[in-house]
Amino acid sequence: MGLEIPVRSFDDHDLPDGMACDEPPNVMGSSLLASQFSMMQSVVIPTLPSGRSLVFNCVSTWGDQNFVGLAGIEIFDGRGFPVVMKDPCRQVSADPHSINVLGEYEHDPRTPDKLFDQVNLTRDDLHVWLAPFSPGRAHTITVDLERKTEICMIRVWNYNKSRLHSSRGVRDMEILLDGLPIFTGEVRRAPGVLTAPEEACEHILFTQDEDVLEGVAEHDWLPAHLPVDSDEEEEDEELNQVGGSSSSWGARPPTADLKAGRVPPSPRGETTPRTGMDGRPMTRANMERQRAHGSVCSSVTIVIHSTWGDQFYVGLTALEILDGSLAPIPLREDMVDAYPRDLNDLEGVEGDLRTLSNILDGVCCTTDDKHMWLAPFLKVGAGKAGASQDEAPRNILRIDFGAEKREVAGFNMWNYNKNIEDACRGIREFSVYCDDRFVATFLCRKAPGHVHFDFKQVVLLDQPPCMDSNMPSRATSGVPPMAPRMPSRSGSRRTSEQRPSSRSGRPPSGAERRPSSRERGAARPDGGAIERAPSVGPASDGRVQQQYETPLHPCGFTFKVMLTSTWNDAHYIGLDGVEFYDLAGKPLRPKRAHSNHGSVKNLPGMGADVRTEDVLTKGAPGNSSRMWLGPLVRQPPNFVELIFDEPTHVSCMRFWNYSRTPGRGARDIDIYVDDLLIYQGILRQAPSSSSTVSPQQGESILFTAQPEIVERERSLVYVPRQEDLLTFFDESGRWDQQTGSYVPGTSPLERPMTSVIAR
Repeated sequence: MGLEIPVRSFDDHDLPDGMACDEPPNVMGSSLLASQFSMMQSVVIPTLPSGRSLVFNCVSTWGDQNFVGLAGIEIFDGRGFPVVMKDPCRQVSADPHSINVLGEYEHDPRTPDKLFDQVNLTRDDLHVWLAPFSPGRAHTITVDLERKTEICMIRVWNYNKSRLHSSRGVRDMEILLDGLPIFTGEVRRAPGVLTAPEEACEHILFTQDEDVLEGVAEHDWLPAHLPVDSDEEEEDEELNQVGGSSSSWGARPPTADLKAGRVPPSPRGETTPRTGMDGRPMTRANMERQRAHGSVCSSVTIVIHSTWGDQFYVGLTALEILDGSLAPIPLREDMVDAYPRDLNDLEGVEGDLRTLSNILDGVCCTTDDKHMWLAPFLKVGAGKAGASQDEAPRNILRIDFGAEKREVAGFNMWNYNKNIEDACRGIREFSVYCDDRFVATFLCRKAPGHVHFDFKQVVLLDQPPCMDSNMPSRATSGVPPMAPRMPSRSGSRRTSEQRPSSRSGRPPSGAERRPSSRERGAARPDGGAIERAPSVGPASDGRVQQQYETPLHPCGFTFKVMLTSTWNDAHYIGLDGVEFYDLAGKPLRPKRAHSNHGSVKNLPGMGADVRTEDVLTKGAPGNSSRMWLGPLVRQPPNFVELIFDEPTHVSCMRFWNYSRTPGRGARDIDIYVDDLLIYQGILRQAPSSSSTVSPQQGESILFTAQPEIVERERSLVYVPRQEDLLTFFDESGRWDQQTGSYVPGTSPLERPMTSVIAR
């Protein structure tokens, strides 16, 4: 049963200040539904409609007879997740396409792909769509979702350029999904300012399910991003120029100095014709975009200080230099140099394909090392005897723009990603120099070793990471104050220095073998030994006893939870939720989650199952019945990676074990931060449905000694009793001590038949 569309009247309160006058004439285009419905019929909003092709028909504007536009469209799927267009230029089309169909325009940026660039609350011409409006014809936007998708909400952002030009926004709109109407009605007129975001958009709901709406609320960016408008004076001046007696929907009155053959200047001092060849008034996009703070220079030098653990090689998959508008700067191969340049600089190595030019080949998200750069790693202090640290040879990557100076604001970086083991060859700490001036030292995220998500990292020069003054990095000590010079290649090749084979993917054997993370224990991001939390002891001495001596405030990009066993299920393993807390005890949200064996949704016939790993980025499950369930695999064991975009300190982690079928909950877990072990232990089994204990309390693992956090989480720390570690079996199966009954499906299996037949 659908929801009838609420009819909202349009009154003077919705009009811009100073323009509350008679209702503007409703200039109509063409309806796609007029032939399907009579005047006495109405469209009913369906519940969670499903389809692939969305068509938005802009039937009328808020008074402008020449142009129609929108600022953005947001679509949320049946689980409350925003639908992101992978390729808006291909997936989104419009008819008419944009004002570029007019003869006076050619490269105007107000094209339909901007509707899905995720910049919606805006007055920037670079993030809106504008097209000529012609009475009597349809004005459509077609969106290809690429697969059948349930829709729970659509949010339409109307044209918001200014109070005056908001009349170009859509008033009456029709929405069709796979040819069937799902909405027809009025869209709110935008106010022309940024201080009232709720008035700049129209929400169209297709569900009343509380769980779905809660999912939408959790993924909605709007409540946390309320910008402050600073351009009201400019718009007031624009209205004053128009004059109180004129209206946006009336004929444009001639100005006093408008004479034949004379073209008045635009407000920005440029000469612009008033009308086009068809008599339509001209409009010009403001090409000034918001810029990041960059440095103007003729060269950029990157000095590499450390890798993610490999002592012999360092590499990178791809690199892009960003200008002040965060657009990639085109680079040629002759503009990029490195020392050492690649593995072919080593004695006895020739023809290795992992050359420097690969970082510019456009293949970024890959595990094919033929598209990566790899070079010998020069450890600080391994240079010539008697040389100071500043003079010691270091790995250098230099981009030279020649005589031309460019503004450099940052980088897009894809770290070395051949496989999980060789990801330790990726860049970790590096310093940036613009010309000879030192900018800052940054931390590059370790690549995941797979391509299940885009592992690109955006590094902005004006946003260096916050370094803990109490944790100086040994690798970056003695950073040169000036950019080091590129050494000459006229000399002989570098010796191999007993490096292991770069193709083996294995560390050297014997004394040179790099210890594993278990042998090293947890470490700080700078490579030093991490400080431990207070030692375990009885609860009576004020300290909290835990199953593992945890490090104090571990920091990293990727938190990996290794799940090696369940409580009694042989086929599935799951969790209800995971939540991180920062040093102040506030919840943190990872940006993405990845499970190496996926979820039950990946199993045949279970494509509609909602128990996916992305629910683990939402924190506490509450009463939402969110959970993740995946197939249990022994080798390699199940793990879930929770990834942050920046180095993140945590003081506590809280787990909610799988509660729907408690036997499928995780039992033995290991936790790694950037592949360094920080915890080993057992998760408490979730209470059964008949238990009086609430499963929503969770289980806490502390990585802090702060009294407020310790006291808050003390009751949730789990230390298993001896009897909890015992499992009882007899001829009838496994005995559950909590329920006092046998666990279904655990009776002894019959021995399978086997035979060898002689022929």
